[in-house]
Amino acid sequence: MLILTEQIKVILIIPFIFLFLAVTNEKFIKEPIFISTGTILVPEIDAGNVSSGLMGLASQFGLSSSGGSSLDLSDRSLFPELIRSRYFLERMLMKKFYTEKYNKELSLLSIYTHGDKPPTVGIDTLISNAVSVLQENLTFILPGGLDHFSVVQAIAKEPIFAKNLVDSTISE
Repeated sequence: MLILTEQIKVILIIPFIFLFLAVTNEKFIKEPIFISTGTILVPEIDAGNVSSGLMGLASQFGLSSSGGSSLDLSDRSLFPELIRSRYFLERMLMKKFYTEKYNKELSLLSIYTHGDKPPTVGIDTLISNAVSVLQENLTFILPGGLDHFSVVQAIAKEPIFAKNLVDSTISE
């Protein structure tokens, strides 16, 4: 009992120190990250009518089916490939989004690379860098058991920007 009373200051002070450090880290050091998700319903198409449904969407991104092949464009595993395609990503990079960081609308390319300052490298380098950042921040999730639903997820440091990025991805 004597040992416990001698160490009571240490027993009480150490939890308060850890609590102070945890609150300080959470409130002032860690940057908040916002995740926005959107759900897509993939329509079913008839096997005999391959030219309907997602065929137009797939042909925009360079996918096509030869006359006799049975490419199932209602397959939801096709969407991650479409979102990862260079053509889709470049179209997304040219869209304008408002960010609180710059307090104005900028293209996604500018937001992910040079901000509102003039670029110091060529457009190909900018696009290459921005595509890798966009691929990290924009993911496609295929939930198990749900045959016709897919989820697009965006990660950003601003909540409105994350929401607008998901909305734009779905509408594109």
